[in-house]
Amino acid sequence: VSDYTVTKIFGLQPHADIPGINIDNKGLDLATNNLQVNAIYKGVVTGISEVSANNIAVIINHGGDYYSAYSGLNKVQVSKGVNVSTGQSLGLLHPTVNGTGNLHFEFYKGRQRMNPKHWLKNN
Repeated sequence: VSDYTVTKIFGLQPHADIPGINIDNKGLDLATNNLQVNAIYKGVVTGISEVSANNIAVIINHGGDYYSAYSGLNKVQVSKGVNVSTGQSLGLLHPTVNGTGNLHFEFYKGRQRMNPKHWLKNN
């Protein structure tokens, strides 16, 4: 994703609507006018799952214990088990009423969540 705005940061933060409540975001939430989602680095697609209606997640193993996860897609252009290259299109985000898309992006080393902002080109 390029030309994005971070709408929710990684980690513990105040709830947007409920004072006194904190949420723990496992990744970054990004709003963008570009609906195409690209792989941040080469790897193998290890999972594709439907989270909810119009919300598909793609998981990529980048070698060793490094994984990235992209959710908010409504169309996927890859299949489980395929090799992807850096920058390759994974699919398209579900467009909102105003035509923008919302990507939830996570990054892991093994089962440990890592701040994914370090992996984005425009952080």
